[in-house]
Amino acid sequence: MGGGCRVRGADPADTVSAPVLHRYVTWYGFHVDTYARFMSKVEVGPGCWLWRGTIGRDGYPQFWFNGGTRRGARWLLGYLRGKPLASSEWALHRCDNPPCVNPDHLYVGDVTDNTRDRGDRTGHGSSLSRDNAAKTECPSGHPYDDVNTYVYRGARICRKCRAALVRRRYWQAKK
Repeated sequence: MGGGCRVRGADPADTVSAPVLHRYVTWYGFHVDTYARFMSKVEVGPGCWLWRGTIGRDGYPQFWFNGGTRRGARWLLGYLRGKPLASSEWALHRCDNPPCVNPDHLYVGDVTDNTRDRGDRTGHGSSLSRDNAAKTECPSGHPYDDVNTYVYRGARICRKCRAALVRRRYWQAKK
């Protein structure tokens, strides 16, 4: 058969001739191309390809592979690039539709990319540190510049506001 896989009852002319990256052995002992099994659970459309298999509690596709469940988009990206995604890599959606497994809507990123993209598109999930870094003045209106600002435990402190606070506490203690 030359590296392809064969399903019981299939015509030999219909067998897969390309090398198969992953095979799934059913409990009957017959080989089924894992990609074909994956795609049998996908409703292909003009935009998003919706997953019609098992959906996890978080709304993302679940796919059984190699003895355990995998996220559908994560498995597909690993399959298409020929190696699994590393633990630090995330399967991200351009469409923000969790059940979508359209390869054109998916890309590999990390947790920082995920937070930034989600915040850019929805306004939710933006990181506090990113939002605060964009501020140019303290709440009282003093500029965050090299002269007026110092960093304490990862936070920018306005020198003028801090001096006013120290003076206020001093006089309150004197009363």
